[in-house]
Amino acid sequence: MGKIIGIDLGTTYSCACYMDGGGFLRAIETEEGSYVTPSVVCFEPDGGQVVVGWEAKIEGSLYPERTTLFPKNYLGVPDYAYFFDEQPVTPTNIATLILQKLINDAEMLLGCEDIDGVVVACPSYFGALEHKELITACENVTMSNGRKLNSVRILIESVAAGFAYAYATQCDVQKNILLYDLGGSSFDAAVLNVDFSNGKKECKIITSNGDFLLGGIEWDHALEEHLKTEFSEQTGVDLDDLYSDSDQYWWYREYAEKTKKALSSRQQQVLYPRYKEYKASIEISRNTFDEITEHLLERTVLLINEMMDSSGLTIKDDIAEIVLIGGASKMPQVERILREKFDKPITLLDPEMAIARGAALVAGWRLNADNDTENS
Repeated sequence: MGKIIGIDLGTTYSCACYMDGGGFLRAIETEEGSYVTPSVVCFEPDGGQVVVGWEAKIEGSLYPERTTLFPKNYLGVPDYAYFFDEQPVTPTNIATLILQKLINDAEMLLGCEDIDGVVVACPSYFGALEHKELITACENVTMSNGRKLNSVRILIESVAAGFAYAYATQCDVQKNILLYDLGGSSFDAAVLNVDFSNGKKECKIITSNGDFLLGGIEWDHALEEHLKTEFSEQTGVDLDDLYSDSDQYWWYREYAEKTKKALSSRQQQVLYPRYKEYKASIEISRNTFDEITEHLLERTVLLINEMMDSSGLTIKDDIAEIVLIGGASKMPQVERILREKFDKPITLLDPEMAIARGAALVAGWRLNADNDTENS
C-alpha cells in the first residue's frame, strides 16, 4: 500500500507532507524549491498553458483578468464560476488544479506508485456542500500513471494543528490549548483538548470562532492603502488613478506582502514606487505598520473573547497554552498583543506547515492501522 499524503489546501498558500517509514514527518518540496505553493492559477491567453503556483503568481501581474485568487473561499457557493475564453471554470476545477500540482511534486519525490490517497484539511466552517466539492476536487486528480487517488479523507484544520502540536512536544500531553490560526485570508480560534497520554491520540474541539474574511491579506490591504496615500501626498498623483491602474494594483499587492514579511524580522523597510513619470521613496517602520493594522489585531482578540464568553470558559482557568499557526501569525504584533491580553505561554508552531503535518500524521496512523489489519 502506498503512502497517503497530508495536504493543507490553503486560501493563499498550500503545502503537503507525508510520514516516512520511520514515523518521521517530511515536508514535500516543490519543483521550484519551496515547501509552499501559492494557491493561484493563471490561464494564459491565446490557447496558452494553465499554470499553477509560483509561476501563476508571477504571471498574475501580466494577466490579472485571467488569474484566480482565493478559490477555496468560493467552494460551495452555488453556481459560482470563473470564465476564461467564454468557458466556465468552477472553484472545484481550480482546487483540482492546485491539488494536481501538489501531487505532481509529491510524485517527483516518492514516485506515482507510492502514493495512494490524501488526507486534506478544511476549515471548521465548511458544510456538507463544501466537503463534497473538496472531495470531488481531490478525486479528479490524476496520477502520472493515469490512476486516480484511491482514498480521500477530510480533516478539520484545527484538529490537524492539534495533532501537529502534540507530535511536536514529543511527550505525553493532556491539556487544553487555545489555537490561534491567522492564515492568508481567514482567522480561526479554537479551544482544543489534546490528549496524547497513556497511548491515546485524541484531539477534540471544545469551542471555536473566527472570521473567514479576516486574514493576512487584510494586513496587506491596510498597508497598500497607506502606501498609495503616501505616494499621492509626495507626488500629487490622484489616488483614483492608482486604484484604477491594474499594473499598480499588482505592484502594491506584491510589495505590501513582501514588506509585511520583511517587518517580521527588521524594524523598517524602504519602498520606491513609480507611476508614469512620478516616483517616491516611502519608509515603513514596524511601529507604523502596527499602528495602521492595530484594528485588525484587536478584531482577533474580540473573536477570542466572544468564543470564551459563550462557552463559559476563561483563558486564566481553562487554557494551558496559546499555540500560533498560519503564516500571518509570525508577525511580532500577534505574540505581543496575546501576551498583553492573556498572559499565557505562547508557542509558534511551524506556521505554514502545521496543518499539513497534522494531516500527514492522521494519514500515517490510518495507513499503519490498515496495514496492521491486513497483517492480522
